[in-house]
Amino acid sequence: MRGSKESAAILLILLLAATALSSPNSFPNDTGVGTSGDFKVVNISDDPSFSSQVGCGLIRLSIRSDDLSQDCAISNTIKAADSQEQISYNATISPGDAFSTLYALPFSTTTLNGVVYDEYENQIGGATVKWTDCDDNDVVSDTTDADGEFILTAAAGSYKLKVVYNGVTYPFTVNNKECYSYPPGTYPINLNIRTTASLTGVVRDEDGDPLNGATVKWTDCKNNYVVADITDADGEFILTAAAGSYKLKVKYNGIMYLVTMNGEECPYYSPGIWELTNPLIIRTSTTLHGYIKDLDNKPLHGLTVALRACVGGLVASDDTDSSGHFSITAEAGNYEVFIDVMEGYQIQIVDSDDNSCFLLVGDVDFGTVNINPIPDCSVFNHLCYGPETNIKLFNCYWDDGCWCFMHECPCGCTDGLPECDSCETGTVHIDVDNRNNDKPQPGAKIYLDDAYQGTTDSLGKKSVDVRYGSHEIRVDCPGGTGCGLQEFYVNGNEYLYFDCDCDTRLAALQVNVDNINGYPVANVYVYVDGEERELTCPFGYAYIENVPYGDRQIDIRYSITNPDFLG
Repeated sequence: MRGSKESAAILLILLLAATALSSPNSFPNDTGVGTSGDFKVVNISDDPSFSSQVGCGLIRLSIRSDDLSQDCAISNTIKAADSQEQISYNATISPGDAFSTLYALPFSTTTLNGVVYDEYENQIGGATVKWTDCDDNDVVSDTTDADGEFILTAAAGSYKLKVVYNGVTYPFTVNNKECYSYPPGTYPINLNIRTTASLTGVVRDEDGDPLNGATVKWTDCKNNYVVADITDADGEFILTAAAGSYKLKVKYNGIMYLVTMNGEECPYYSPGIWELTNPLIIRTSTTLHGYIKDLDNKPLHGLTVALRACVGGLVASDDTDSSGHFSITAEAGNYEVFIDVMEGYQIQIVDSDDNSCFLLVGDVDFGTVNINPIPDCSVFNHLCYGPETNIKLFNCYWDDGCWCFMHECPCGCTDGLPECDSCETGTVHIDVDNRNNDKPQPGAKIYLDDAYQGTTDSLGKKSVDVRYGSHEIRVDCPGGTGCGLQEFYVNGNEYLYFDCDCDTRLAALQVNVDNINGYPVANVYVYVDGEERELTCPFGYAYIENVPYGDRQIDIRYSITNPDFLG
């Protein structure tokens, strides 16, 4: 299969040798031979024989001379051979004397070497320096080392010089030519590229005045901090970072403003200096305005609308006019809005999610707010009041304040229910399972209104008697980790279910019972967490299996038939 396409694809080492028939003087001075791709050159002016190691496959052999102007040798593809063979070829100045399978042409190389620097004169490692032909097809490339050094070697010709770094391609001109003709020889060059992007600009307020002390920053597209600058007295700033995609933000008086660039929230900034042609305008004040009317949409005159800092006191206020209109101007910020209707009656504005702290920037139109000028005291009906929250409020009304009738509930009070809690007692049945093994969870700790009630039995169950009304059951795993909490109302038998993520490990427990004389006591009942588990054997011990890990309570109980018996 030697010479087939299959064997040509196998990477081996081929020792290629060629010997000229003519004397060494047959070739001009500095004539050399090299194989394409590695450009290993051997001078054959003094010795016409040469060799070069190349990979097995189709190989092009070239003979070059800087002084040679005529077809003095030939070049053609040579069939593949394995690494054990040496192939010798004869080359002469006259093509007619050469093998018909070998054609040679004059071949000269040019070399470019140098260092790549960034804008701060630091050497750049890992940059790709390359030549392409004038149609942008790759010819040869090299990657700069830690010192930024590179070397390119190719046949003398016209090439474009480019550097690729961090995904950015930097084209270079040589002697003002994009595709420069490199003659044979070696040429040094240093290349400087800009790896960073800089953004400069000015921040102004809505009146066009420079804004001093504003923080301008870049974050990545996921809002992670990259770089920031604080504007000077002229409102000027500059941001510099590696070229990339960034969000531009301005923070002033605790408010963050996101700036879009050409409609993009996170545009790409290529290497270079970018200057904003227009200043960034930040609204530093706010004007809140609107109308206050009653439920019949009639204007309410003389009401005070107040802005209060969400953390702090009064900032500004205005009274409604005859049309119910108000207008308040203050610094942009986070505010709560209150309407003082009358003494003792104040309404706070909230949104649909019950948020009361609003970010107010620029012109804010509240529209029309309809309120009841007479307080609705019925909202206090059926609420529970008092130090023990056992007083039921009802028939509440307004008279320079909300007044309510009261009734004491001896067995407790539940908000929202028209009647007091019943003094009857119901039972809560608690069932606890372990989701890790889908089995009942013994030993789970039960708390009723934060009062410990004991643990679940081997079936994961526990029943608790409780007075009618609203209560709370909390369940903890035997090891003490939390399981769950449920609020419920009792008016009979209630059933609660819990799925806990508890430790499933079980242990065996041996309980030894001796009398005061040190003798074993048989037939003693042993309880674990309040559940009867075993009787002691004639040797005075009980062996109990399947006890959950954690703290356990052990009780022993027995009957004494002779009260005078000691021990």
